Amino acid sequence: MEHVGKVIDEQEGMVTVRFSRSTACGKCNACKLVGDNDAEVDVENILNAQIGDYVCVQLGAKGFVQASVLAYGVPLVCFVAGVGIGSMFSNAWAAILGAAGVGVGFLGLRVLEPHFAKKDKYRPRMVSLEREGQV
Repeated sequence: MEHVGKVIDEQEGMVTVRFSRSTACGKCNACKLVGDNDAEVDVENILNAQIGDYVCVQLGAKGFVQASVLAYGVPLVCFVAGVGIGSMFSNAWAAILGAAGVGVGFLGLRVLEPHFAKKDKYRPRMVSLEREGQV
C-alpha cells in the first residue's frame, strides 16, 4: 500500500507525513487519524526530506496482510477456543468464555505490540521523494 503525502514535521531522523486517507486504509492503526479524511504517519527520514516536501510512503503488502491476520485472527481463535471450552459446561459458560477469549486475544496483542513495532515489515517506510506536480 503506497500513499503520497506532505512532510509536516521533522525531528531526530524522523518525519511526520500527512496524506488523504483512501478507502483501503480501513482502521489498521498504522497511521494516526487527523480529521475525517486525513491521516499522519511517522517514518524514518532515509531520503533527507524537508518540511513541505512530498514523499511516497509504503507499507509492504506482505507485512500489511500479516498484521491484519494477527489483528483479526488472534482474537477470533481465542473466541472460538473460549466458546469450545465453555460449551462443555453450558451455553452461558460458552458465551462468558468466548467473550473472555476475545479480551485475552486483544490483551495479548496489546502486550506484544512493542515487539511487533520494532519489526521493519510492520512499519511504513519512505520510498521516494515526489515532485509537487506529481501528487
